[in-house]
Amino acid sequence: KDSKPLKMPKATFRSVENSTNLIDSPDVVQTIMIIPVMDVIVKNGYPEYGLLGLRDIQMMLKEAKSNDNILGVIFYGDCPGGTTADLAETVDIIADLVQKKPVAAYADGMMCSAFTYLTAPCSFIACTPKTSIIGNIGSRSTVWDESGWLEKMGIKIIDVYGDLATDKDLGHAELIAGKPEKFKNMIVNPHNEMFVDAMKKYRPQIKNEALHGAVYLSEKAKEMGVVDLMKP
Repeated sequence: KDSKPLKMPKATFRSVENSTNLIDSPDVVQTIMIIPVMDVIVKNGYPEYGLLGLRDIQMMLKEAKSNDNILGVIFYGDCPGGTTADLAETVDIIADLVQKKPVAAYADGMMCSAFTYLTAPCSFIACTPKTSIIGNIGSRSTVWDESGWLEKMGIKIIDVYGDLATDKDLGHAELIAGKPEKFKNMIVNPHNEMFVDAMKKYRPQIKNEALHGAVYLSEKAKEMGVVDLMKP
């Protein structure tokens, strides 16, 4: 009961006139907005866990676009990926902002999956010189089958569907039965295609080999066109 909740990560503003000076507001001097992307990407932020959500990031980006004192944005992150919910919408907002102001990304460790997708429209992407882990382009969904455990507990679930509800629940029953095609075609493949299309659109230099889910260390990631430069 004595524990204190973690504070919600928030954008940091760095003064352009004095690059070592962090300030609380961009309303006084010209600044660069630094948005932290740490741990797992979620749609809505959870202050008690210190997670910044995509909806929070969207509001920050809109502030950056409307405030003339904010000259640009940097995503600073170490992130393995996360949700697809609201991700494509956030990418569109970044792409729109890039038309007006520079947006950069820096991977200080991991830039994988949803974080790679998020930063695709950035003006440039950098990472640490040697050991950042970059890429993991593609979509995956995990479904838990707890029926065996429930049956051991003496619980059996019986679902009855309407005759016309052949696609209801995303083909979950077929997925559990070892037939994932319907679920994959409804959910996983469309997200995967959006991800790959965005990478091709915003990073035309990316090699086709990098679009199949592989991860690369820093130097190889640059060679594959996933990042633009390596910098300590």
